Amino acid sequence: MKTGLHFLKRSVFGVELWVAAGLTLFLFWFERWLFRMSYLETFALIYDETLDFYLALEKMVILFALLGLLTFLFILASLVSKRGVRWVYFLFFSALLLIEYGYQNANHNFMALYDLQAAIGAPQNWPHAIPAYFNWWAVVPIALYGASLFGLPSAQKYGVGLFLTVITGLIGVYSVIYFYTGLDQLETKLRIYSAGPTLSVQSFFRMGTYSLLEQVFAYHGSRAAVGYQAKSAPENNIIFIIDESIRGDHLSLNGYKRPTTPYLEELARRGLLYNWGIASAGSTCTYRSVILLLTGVSELPDTNFNLKKQPTLFQYARAMNYKTHYFEAQSRTPRFGITAEDFGFVDNWINQEELGDGIDTDQRLAAQLAAVAQGTAGNFMLVFKRGNHFPYNNNYPANAAIYTPVLSGEQIVSDNIPAIINSYDNGLTYNLDTFFQTLLANKDILNNTVILYTSDHGQTLGAETYPHCGETQPEAVVPLFMIASPGTFNVDVGFRASHFNMFATALDLMNFPHNERAYHYQPSLLTARSVDSVDRYYFHGALFGFDEYKWLPFDLDKTQPAAAQ
Repeated sequence: MKTGLHFLKRSVFGVELWVAAGLTLFLFWFERWLFRMSYLETFALIYDETLDFYLALEKMVILFALLGLLTFLFILASLVSKRGVRWVYFLFFSALLLIEYGYQNANHNFMALYDLQAAIGAPQNWPHAIPAYFNWWAVVPIALYGASLFGLPSAQKYGVGLFLTVITGLIGVYSVIYFYTGLDQLETKLRIYSAGPTLSVQSFFRMGTYSLLEQVFAYHGSRAAVGYQAKSAPENNIIFIIDESIRGDHLSLNGYKRPTTPYLEELARRGLLYNWGIASAGSTCTYRSVILLLTGVSELPDTNFNLKKQPTLFQYARAMNYKTHYFEAQSRTPRFGITAEDFGFVDNWINQEELGDGIDTDQRLAAQLAAVAQGTAGNFMLVFKRGNHFPYNNNYPANAAIYTPVLSGEQIVSDNIPAIINSYDNGLTYNLDTFFQTLLANKDILNNTVILYTSDHGQTLGAETYPHCGETQPEAVVPLFMIASPGTFNVDVGFRASHFNMFATALDLMNFPHNERAYHYQPSLLTARSVDSVDRYYFHGALFGFDEYKWLPFDLDKTQPAAAQ
């Protein structure tokens, strides 16, 4: 407190105050121009919440004043600090602007909590994503700030203490904002205070604060135990495959014009493949969709932290006496919120260190799956493939480029839409059919093995748009099929399926008793019928409700989200 008061007293009549005010006003103008922010839309949003013109106007004024004041205080504190500490401010400011401007370039929004979670969960994508979405416009405010910061005299005495005071104060302000209207009005509050208007500096602090709050207030205890324990050994194997970035409408199995999956089509003709066709992902980002698949939670936002409380597929499999295997072809460390406790239910953990990282990683993975399944029973295998993640050209050898022209090198986005699609289709064609050809080289494994398959999300396959983790419907378009011996199941593939149906399907494949299921799950694909179909929606945003979220319609003839998912 003493440091803060002294800081205000020393700076109120100095040139630093006017420079800080000028930089703040510049940021308001520059970012509104660069990112085409519409403050009229923000006013309309607030008015929809209040239905009172003057109250909406008052809230807009408060928001502008708050954002301007907080940004102004951050800049002012840096200008009255010692030169060495100014470098701390400069590096901090530069980093947050590069991040926020990059996200605007990729997703047309500043970074949100769910973006942070996705980025942390996939560090292997950083080398490709950062250069692809680097926004050179960030250099303008960074250069102007640096010139002001190091052009002013450095005789001020403030050090790291003021920097920490400012950071703590900003986090405190956003904590107060977060809890201002009460948790019972969470969605209204988030729409008003998170949707805008905002500045890159304040967006970063808002996101950081919400991330901190989620960690503080999240559930950190143990998962609930599965109360049932089977007395006999299972007689089958289950392979639950989650592919990467496979868009369902680009499989010729699902009617795509290019022959991308002739082997899968042959399996279908022979009655070995049960195909639900185009399905809806639970979300458009790997972090969210996979944890939903692992827990079966469908009531979102998950304000009760059931994603952290309810049993995973590994626990159910262990309760049914399966030997549990987890194959991870993209990482050497656990992801998706899987804890050390969760790994206590995994008997065999095979990751990228053993599988390698390259064009043929999934072929080695398929061979290992076949080796486990051949001649044995009682194995539950959860598989996360390497798949067809961007850059697409890294997923097939150059001599396997069936469709041309393709993207250049490790390019991710381009105005040349045909090249994007060609590169993507080449990777899908090379990867998917060959994976299943290797896995089913000896089809005798289907005598006692069932394969349940989907992808984590789809892709945009459009120009100047991040390939996934956004809100568009193509990002939620995934395949969903099951491979088993002919006549094994009497299913209705006309049912409109989604990720939310797969958890109960896996429990049915394990023969886990229905009367022992302590939680509500969406219908199993083994029992659901066409007449049971409902409109499908996918979730976008913060899973636990600590930031913006929404349900989006997958069946595009509908516009209103279902009351309960």
